[in-house]
Amino acid sequence: MSPLSRHTAARRAAVLHALPTRLALAFALVFAVAVALALGGCGRSTRPDVRRAPPPETEDPKFAKARADAAQQGNSVATEAARNGFLALIRERAGEAPESHFEVAKIYLNVKKDPLPAIYHFKEYARLAPGSQRAKVADSYIRSAENLFMRRRLPGAKPGFAGDNDALLELVTSLKNENDALKREKSQLLQKVAAQERELVRLQSALSTSTHPPTPSVLLPEIAVSPAAPPPPENAGLKKIPATYTVRKGDSLTSISKKIYNTPARWEDIYNANRDKLRHPRTTLRIGWVLKMPST
Repeated sequence: MSPLSRHTAARRAAVLHALPTRLALAFALVFAVAVALALGGCGRSTRPDVRRAPPPETEDPKFAKARADAAQQGNSVATEAARNGFLALIRERAGEAPESHFEVAKIYLNVKKDPLPAIYHFKEYARLAPGSQRAKVADSYIRSAENLFMRRRLPGAKPGFAGDNDALLELVTSLKNENDALKREKSQLLQKVAAQERELVRLQSALSTSTHPPTPSVLLPEIAVSPAAPPPPENAGLKKIPATYTVRKGDSLTSISKKIYNTPARWEDIYNANRDKLRHPRTTLRIGWVLKMPST
């Protein structure tokens, strides 16, 4: 055998001898990677992606904290913290927080004396918990808030009238329109007074120049004085008030007052004059009833 052949045979033998070791190392590496992947997958599978459900509203620590703050009567800082706490719970629960609605409504009504948000939150409580024991209490609070709103908007309004929402809306709208008309009339009168004051100043200036010798180029304007208009008759412009009015379809006390007196504000006078038929301002008027109309 030649030296080259012996060298080639020796290399083949060395390769064959090292092959099992290399295969073993490769197998061990593959096995280690597989085990690592398996363990990683198992680790992920043991962590379920499920969000915990929030506790019941009354068991939520935030609700307890807000309620404790609200119990500190006379402490404006604690009251404001309670209001913010209840409103935060309402937002977190997407409005589905009846007890928080009820508690924050009491703060608006009893502490802040703000009837509109109180009415909103009490109505939300009644909507979310219609069969609860406090549903009737919420309804009573709503009426109290409506009466508070009425007393602020219409001084002298009697408690209980706030429930007549249609009549209230009609009365408020009519009074607002009358108030706007009076404002426009006042503005026009002020403009006329200002114009008359300017004319008076002009006339006084012209009269002051008359004390000096007149010149051909200065002539005083002639002031035409029109005769005074005769006074209007004593009853001119007054609408004759009928003694009675027969109820028609769709009539209400405010609409009848508007027809007879040109203002809905006389509804209470009509009510007081017909107490024999009307037990309450919200009494439903029957078609054909003959109601007495006060003359003054």
